[in-house]
Amino acid sequence: MKLSTKMNALVGGALLVFVIVAGLLSYAFIITQQLDEMQEQTTVVLKEVYHLTDESKRLILSEAPLEDLLADWDHVRENFATNLAALRTHPARRWLSAGVNDRLEQTVEVWNRNKTLLDTARSDLQGILELDGISDTYKRGVDRMLDSSAFDRLERKETYKTIETVRINLTQVDNQAHNYLLPDLEQLRSQIRSQTDGIRRQILIALIAVVALAAIATFAVTLRFARRLSGRIRSIEEATDLSG
Repeated sequence: MKLSTKMNALVGGALLVFVIVAGLLSYAFIITQQLDEMQEQTTVVLKEVYHLTDESKRLILSEAPLEDLLADWDHVRENFATNLAALRTHPARRWLSAGVNDRLEQTVEVWNRNKTLLDTARSDLQGILELDGISDTYKRGVDRMLDSSAFDRLERKETYKTIETVRINLTQVDNQAHNYLLPDLEQLRSQIRSQTDGIRRQILIALIAVVALAAIATFAVTLRFARRLSGRIRSIEEATDLSG
């Protein structure tokens, strides 16, 4: 094989190794970036849970107009549902273990159960908001309405019972959020962080192995090439000495 051909092969091999390493680094960057984004999305969902429980408590305790309270509550519920859906459909899920994905599905199931209670409460409160015969002045937070003479438990027995049920449902959702939803999301975030660190370590080990093998292979080829080149130089020198 000609010297120039061997040189081209050596350079080509080095370029191939560079391309492989660059490709692995790019792939690793995409994976870890997606996992970091999913971890951040979990944090966003956690914050939205706190916002939802805060607004639910405000819906119970506030003396603000019911219409305004419901508008704020709807906004927070929508934000939470949107961010939870984004977490559930995040592309980084493919890199997570079955256990972590199961944890996420359990969290979604807990939310779906609570969402049913919240939807029922929302519908009941909308009915109260549209109730004729009672001034909007009395349509306030849940506790304020329960204490109001406008919703007397004797004269408006069914309406009073509906408001009581709304309060029970909101309180139950708050308990579920603190006892199940928040701990599940905290554990999910911790598991994602742990698995992300593990994947980073695996990628680093793989890259070190590839670079090491490439370096050994390059050294071996270079050494062999150098020996052959040295042999040819000696042959040329010997031939020159003989002709002289």
